[in-house]
Amino acid sequence: MSSSTSTISSGWPRFAVVKSDFKKTYLRHITKEESTAKGVPPTSLLSDGNDITSPNVKFELISAKKNPKWVHIRCSHNNKFLTMQVDKNNVDNPWVILASSGEPIEKDSPEQPGTWFQVTKDGDTSFKFTHVASQRCAAFYRESLYAVLGIPVDGDAKMTEFDILDWQSLVLFPKTPTVAFLGPNNKYLTPYGDDSVMLFNSVDITDVGVAHQIFVVGDGYICVKNVSTGTFWTLSYKNWIYAIVHDLKDATLFWPLVVVETAGSRSIYGIDFRPDEGRIYNVQALEKAHASAENYDEKDDNTLNLTFSYKTSRATTYSASGSFKIGVHTSIEVSEVPLVAKETIGFSYEFTTTIGWASTKTVETATESTYTVKVPSKTRTTVTLIATQGMCDVPFSYTQRDVLHDGSVIIHKLNDGIFTGLNTFNMDFIAREEKLPTNKDDNNPSSS
Repeated sequence: MSSSTSTISSGWPRFAVVKSDFKKTYLRHITKEESTAKGVPPTSLLSDGNDITSPNVKFELISAKKNPKWVHIRCSHNNKFLTMQVDKNNVDNPWVILASSGEPIEKDSPEQPGTWFQVTKDGDTSFKFTHVASQRCAAFYRESLYAVLGIPVDGDAKMTEFDILDWQSLVLFPKTPTVAFLGPNNKYLTPYGDDSVMLFNSVDITDVGVAHQIFVVGDGYICVKNVSTGTFWTLSYKNWIYAIVHDLKDATLFWPLVVVETAGSRSIYGIDFRPDEGRIYNVQALEKAHASAENYDEKDDNTLNLTFSYKTSRATTYSASGSFKIGVHTSIEVSEVPLVAKETIGFSYEFTTTIGWASTKTVETATESTYTVKVPSKTRTTVTLIATQGMCDVPFSYTQRDVLHDGSVIIHKLNDGIFTGLNTFNMDFIAREEKLPTNKDDNNPSSS
């Protein structure tokens, strides 16, 4: 029983975990608490990641527009791109790489190098990340990620070699004490007999025998421990699986397992958004409504009020970038909602509500606005209402409280939350004027 990551042989995945061949650890973004304690920038990258399920080790590889063989690397935890910090006073020394750029940079200057890296194969499974302009290689050096011209005296030849692991191939189990496995007969997997053979033999989710603990080992592999026996799963006598069948037969078919959490109910509260690590995207202008006014008077201007009726939309989703949450009714208490406000992420404090987890809530609001327009003589003025719509992703930490079926309570502090929002903002009125014909009787519908 394992979930595996795939090492890339050609190309690269969209979301990746970068593993050092030198240290056998993962590149990770520093936590806010560590940044404060160590007195280092909150955009720092560390070389000591050992939990592949952590949202801090997830990175997005985005092909450069100028050359699709190059990539921009975005840290998914703070939504910032990796960029090299230039140190002109120490040209020959390693330069630190931080997750600090809000946008990908596809040009190089002495003060601000681009954020692009060339990914090259280095051996059977290893890759190197080379900064395009400087030709410095990314390396795990000391405790952080650096860009080096060569191997430092106190370095290692393999410090620039990395494996690229596919994040999306991981199965990230719930951050709960135990899970259960539901079989095709709608019964739960439980040990049976003195030899504790595992059978789908229980219909009771509260049965202690159905509870299992998941232990993540290495690059996403897992060990499963049954709570009631205190022992781990293993393949034993007559249970070996052989890859020797050449044709599709019934014997080659396996039923999938359904993983079920053993928590009876769950609540999520204490949400702490990190807007400085959020990102804004899919910003577009939308025409919401039109209205026009005509002034056939030969001399005087007219001032008129135009009424516009339109709808605004808001959509919100709360989810986790890491483990999935399955089979448990989850309620979320929120007192503020992030939203796009021009070029920044702001908050709406209009209401406190309880919503569902991983479900999108969409609200459409019918609105009327009045616009006063001055129409010059012999002119038709057409006014268009333009609204701007945008989306944002905002990471957050939260407290998760699980009530198990036996009544016991488990509380976790997690930081893998992702808020996704869509909203309308920046209502603008744009007026366009056009001259009317001089003979109003031919064009004025009110004339007789």
